[in-house]
Amino acid sequence: MQKKAQTYDTPMLAMIKALNAHVGEEITLGELRDDWYFHLAHKDDNRFVYWLDKTMEVVNGQVQVIYKKNPGWYTEVKFAVTERIEVGESGLL
Repeated sequence: MQKKAQTYDTPMLAMIKALNAHVGEEITLGELRDDWYFHLAHKDDNRFVYWLDKTMEVVNGQVQVIYKKNPGWYTEVKFAVTERIEVGESGLL
């Protein structure tokens, strides 16, 4: 039985491009969302959190989620992209 090459949906590829634009940086959830929409090239898909969750299942080794607690106020979520996420013909490398 031949192994089928894994393909990724356009929204997931847009999320990977958005993350790759910030290698070595910390970015906020809002910044990531804006970059995702930019790389998606349209706003027809408004399921940002859904696609973020799906992408994080695949790239969790290259992206760290950082929770910055502000006592008595709120918790800010940031993402630290530790290394470039590579996508090849057969999926993530």
